Amino acid sequence: MGQRISSLKLRPSKSKNMEPETKEPGCTEKTGEFSEPDIDTQGINLDMERPLGDCVFEDLPFELIQRNLTFVPDCDLKECSCVCKTWQEAVTEQSFWRQKCERGGQYVEKYMAPYFPTDWKEFYFKSPFARNLIKNSSGQDSKGEFDLCEWKILSDGGERWKVETDCPGSARLPDEVLLLTGGQYKSFATSYGWCEREQVIDLLEEGFSEEMLDCLQPIIFVSEWYAARFDCGNTYEFGVQLLNGRPTSDDTKDVIIDSFTFGPIQTPEWPEKSWKQASHHFREYGPGLRFIRYWDKSKDNKFWAGHYGGKMAGSEVRFVFTQEQKTAEEGGVQGASSS
Repeated sequence: MGQRISSLKLRPSKSKNMEPETKEPGCTEKTGEFSEPDIDTQGINLDMERPLGDCVFEDLPFELIQRNLTFVPDCDLKECSCVCKTWQEAVTEQSFWRQKCERGGQYVEKYMAPYFPTDWKEFYFKSPFARNLIKNSSGQDSKGEFDLCEWKILSDGGERWKVETDCPGSARLPDEVLLLTGGQYKSFATSYGWCEREQVIDLLEEGFSEEMLDCLQPIIFVSEWYAARFDCGNTYEFGVQLLNGRPTSDDTKDVIIDSFTFGPIQTPEWPEKSWKQASHHFREYGPGLRFIRYWDKSKDNKFWAGHYGGKMAGSEVRFVFTQEQKTAEEGGVQGASSS
């Protein structure tokens, strides 16, 4: 933005007596060669040392400058703040980040008002309502075949948890899972002993406010895709707990607000090669929600060496808003129950 005009040569045309009606502007009469046209610079202010950015933005209202800068990619905003004091103020104000949130869908006033973030910039980058809260949902972030980063392993039976590519022995991953993994064909496989794991989501740390959680009580969608190998049966189970406090031991009964359990499901030998989805929506769960515990486990039914147990992928926890929920909220949410 600080680039300056170093030179601008204005020369009269080589042909002094050009007649526009007999030849094209900018070309000599005989040869048709290009010549620089006459430019009358009288009354034109050409400040050769003036930054090009100032020439464009100096007279614009601050609000318009700020709005234009909201279209700049996030990776370039740091450079924008170095251009001038006005730009620095524009990209650091809370109003700038609120516009970014509303344009990007991180904050939808139709559903979330009158509850607003205290720090719009932090809310923009954490985007709690606009993303999957489960990390490494299919092994796409794992660095090795036995790396379950972001997951806490509760049981690592048989030959341990494993991250697989291309789902050997089962069907290809459905498109819904690929949307979560960025197109990577990754999944988790279990062995002949129980393989169990969990993630505990701290909702305040993820960017939610207590007011939003307690007053909005948005619908919570939880889901996981599971599959069996074509040549071996397995047992699979999956569950989610809504908690009003962080679990301090294996027993979380004292802090459970609501819960959902799918299974245990027994898949027989020689099943259809397909992925199935287990899912649930939590509604009207009441105030106090601060943590979500997500867990799953599986093992094969034949005690075979290797990884013949159930496969999991596309683990998901997401807050969703609907027009029906907004209507219910305006009429007052009564009680707390699971659905």
